[in-house]
Amino acid sequence: MGTFSYTAAPKYLDTSAPEEYTGTYQFKNNEFLTNFVVKVSEGDLYGEADGHGSNKLLPQDQPGVFKSTSQYGSIITFRRDPSTRKVVGLVLRIMDTDMEAE
Repeated sequence: MGTFSYTAAPKYLDTSAPEEYTGTYQFKNNEFLTNFVVKVSEGDLYGEADGHGSNKLLPQDQPGVFKSTSQYGSIITFRRDPSTRKVVGLVLRIMDTDMEAE
């Protein structure tokens, strides 16, 4: 009998409709960053903070949570309106600091 291995996809690979995350998010009360732009390219999500270069956003084990391929490995958690379930903002966690954007 042969052996095999596989890598399971994250439990919440909720990128079947990545367009729902796209847009320009404005940071609130932040002296370091002003906006975060999310786009789709070839079915994958990409994020860019203030024109510092676009990085792929990799889905994590929780719904709406992505890890950036940037050198900082930022975690982006998208927030939804509880009644409409529409994406209304995000929290960017970078170097142990949370930055909120709408």
